[in-house]
Amino acid sequence: MRYMPLVFTSDTLHTMQRIKCVFNPEQRLNPGKVLPVRGGCAEFRQKTS
Repeated sequence: MRYMPLVFTSDTLHTMQRIKCVFNPEQRLNPGKVLPVRGGCAEFRQKTS
């Protein structure tokens, strides 16, 4: 996660976070996957069942 800002711009990371929040608001798809952008719905890691 710490290298993503070296590859993607902050605008791109923010866009990816917003897209993930739209299609996955309850964090059911790819649990445990996190975008390294502060704030928003993908800020935390979830335990997988």
